[in-house]
Amino acid sequence: MEQSKENEQGAHFPDINIRYLPESCGFDQSRQLVWVIVGATGHFGSMLTRRVLEHGDLVAAVAINAVPRSEENVEWLQCDIRSMQQVQNTVEKVIQRFGKIDAFANASGIATAGAFEEQEDWEISNQIETNVIGHWNLLRCIIKHLRTNPRPGRIVTLSSTAGLVSHPGLAAYSATKWALEGLTESLSHEMDPFSVRTTLIQLGNAVVIEPTGHPDIDKIQRTHFDMKNRMPEYRGTPSDYGTVLASRNPTANKPFNERHAVSLPKAADIVWELVHCQDPPVRLALGTQAVDTLLDKMRFAVEEAEDWKFLSEGA
Repeated sequence: MEQSKENEQGAHFPDINIRYLPESCGFDQSRQLVWVIVGATGHFGSMLTRRVLEHGDLVAAVAINAVPRSEENVEWLQCDIRSMQQVQNTVEKVIQRFGKIDAFANASGIATAGAFEEQEDWEISNQIETNVIGHWNLLRCIIKHLRTNPRPGRIVTLSSTAGLVSHPGLAAYSATKWALEGLTESLSHEMDPFSVRTTLIQLGNAVVIEPTGHPDIDKIQRTHFDMKNRMPEYRGTPSDYGTVLASRNPTANKPFNERHAVSLPKAADIVWELVHCQDPPVRLALGTQAVDTLLDKMRFAVEEAEDWKFLSEGA
């Protein structure tokens, strides 16, 4: 039976010595790695920061609302990733503190829930600039340090099932996640000659907000969803799906809670192991809902291609 411990707030965390990956993955814990974790005050990013530190690695914890400070094994850095200049300055500070970068994990992201017609230009632009352009800015500044590192480098991008299927009520958010899918796949080929591996985490429902035990993190509202004031015409339509997800309301989210919500501590531990293994996957769906979504999407794609191949082949 899996062992766990309980922190002061009552959240359960897996034992730090539990391993989820098989030995065939080439897990290696012998090196202490330097991580850059972006979105370190967010829902998943805060948990990943905590667990990576507990496993003994070093972390540059980056967030737009971080309070800059130096602590043992962690450097907290404030950065708006939409600004290339701020990203460049932040990466320079990481190198000054730790001298290298072994792993880069981006858990930042925002979403505005509501029908596409309801969203203002600035809301759509903000999601694209944060979720896509911000990620590009980070990669352009960090890749050279991973590429020139004599040790294998790792890139981990947090996505969601919105990168597998486009959810109604989350059109712009889904578009940004699809962009990350294409970027990660292309980058995996480009970085392969330099022993830099890229992994995109397709995270399933994780609706239970678990305390991290870190007061500076737990006092922050960690959901990244904003909700639109609904147009009457869209109430009771499929676009309500996005609003339900964004509400983080246990009653409204009951159908999603019942789909085996992801344990964030376990997910963070798995990401830590993937960074320490020799050959991580390009994509990993985490959680029952994520796997079900992936398999349903693949089955639908095959069925639709078969149904319409008479027209496709005729072209």
